[in-house]
Amino acid sequence: MKVAIYSRKSRDNGNGKEETLFNQSSSLKSYAEKKGYTYDLFEEVESSLNERPELTKVQLGIEQGLYNRIIIVHVDRLGRNISILSTIAKLCLTHNVMIETPETVYDMKDPSTKMMFGFQSVIAEAEMDNIRDRLAKGKYNTVAERGRHLVSVAPLGYSYDKNDKKLHVNPDQAPIVRKIVELALSGYSTRIIAEKVNQLGYKTAQGSFFKGDSIQRILKRRTYLGEGFYNSKRLGKSATAKDCHEPLITEEDFNTIQTLLKSRICKQNTKSLGIKSPLNKLLVCGKCGGGLTIQKNNKVSKDKQKDLSFYQVRPCHHHINEYTHCDNGGIKIGKLEKIVFEAIKDKKDSIKKELQRLLKNDVSGTKSRMESNLLNIKKELLNQDNQLDKLLNLYLKEKVSEEVYDTKSATIKEVKENLKSEIELLEYQLEKLDVSSQLTKVDKVIHLIDNFHEMAIEDQQATLRLLIEKVVLTKPKGQLKSSDTKVEIHFREL
Repeated sequence: MKVAIYSRKSRDNGNGKEETLFNQSSSLKSYAEKKGYTYDLFEEVESSLNERPELTKVQLGIEQGLYNRIIIVHVDRLGRNISILSTIAKLCLTHNVMIETPETVYDMKDPSTKMMFGFQSVIAEAEMDNIRDRLAKGKYNTVAERGRHLVSVAPLGYSYDKNDKKLHVNPDQAPIVRKIVELALSGYSTRIIAEKVNQLGYKTAQGSFFKGDSIQRILKRRTYLGEGFYNSKRLGKSATAKDCHEPLITEEDFNTIQTLLKSRICKQNTKSLGIKSPLNKLLVCGKCGGGLTIQKNNKVSKDKQKDLSFYQVRPCHHHINEYTHCDNGGIKIGKLEKIVFEAIKDKKDSIKKELQRLLKNDVSGTKSRMESNLLNIKKELLNQDNQLDKLLNLYLKEKVSEEVYDTKSATIKEVKENLKSEIELLEYQLEKLDVSSQLTKVDKVIHLIDNFHEMAIEDQQATLRLLIEKVVLTKPKGQLKSSDTKVEIHFREL
């Protein structure tokens, strides 16, 4: 009688086969020899929830008629999941194979032992639930109480030391992360950042080129603040640990980047047309609040000999409701750029005055302006809440369709999240406000404005993203009078 001996240890805790697995296999081999069985031995160190190649070999051998018994120390070695154990039971029933432990023989054709195997399966699954609970609690306590970061693979910029179980700065990769942070703080989009670091010859931890989404994941990862985080759906709670390892970014820079990454313009309202103007993706409709895009107006002379094409802000066509579109007009981008550039010159004068106050160790003006800005943003957040309530009432009264409700509510919710992010950043900046940090920021901004017209268009866009939150355009459609056109420029707080 040839049997398959199957031994499994859930995890290798350092002792490996030298202890549990070795003892398990030795006892089963001795048992088989006493019974007069010839055997093939299959053993592995693997969780019952993962793929188990040795168990697959056992199942294949049963299907091929090589074995008529599986010898195990306990039912839970085959698995702790009822569906897995049920599959094995059906296989044994089909091929007339028994499952045997040193205490019990399970014959799937015998109702009583089949029922006993079922009971053991239920117990095994209950034990697995307990194990999962213990593992979740262990991970939670590792972060919440022991202040450690849980890692499986170290993120770019770090290496994981198995001895102290901590992340340590990787001197070869950390400069890549710092360069990405530097470019993000300069206002560049994630796509442009990816292009720039690829041009520098930098690669991801996997050795591939960077893309916009991979840059965004890096910039949003709080691990670079030196934090550890664990969220357990099983326990229904999460834990954050500070100072787990050396940070690669300050909290202020991290919050600034989060604000720059977000925009009050809903993503679904903007289409990436490439950088046609430094104002790209900063434009907002003054009538409906939707994002405005830039397009090329392909005009030629009457004799079709001259190219008269130009770039313009496209007239707004967003839905006001199910039956009405926004009728805000467009404008030549050159005209709008001139207005914005003149406003930046005026802004420079006020920034220089701010610099003079800072040189006298006076931050009262900055503080007062930031507090006023914070109050306005909070009011706008409240306004968005009111808009969401009104939209819900319209939907409940069946005055707007479900599609329109879903679209507009998603837009409002995204705006709210962005406003909350700005509030968080401003509150942090107010708390940490000091003369030296403001002097650094002001000097940088003045330098950027002075060199603005010598910059490449992508650098101009990055600069405007640092200086300006949004440019709101209101223009009656079809009206040519410049007095009818209203441009509001919302500058960011330095």
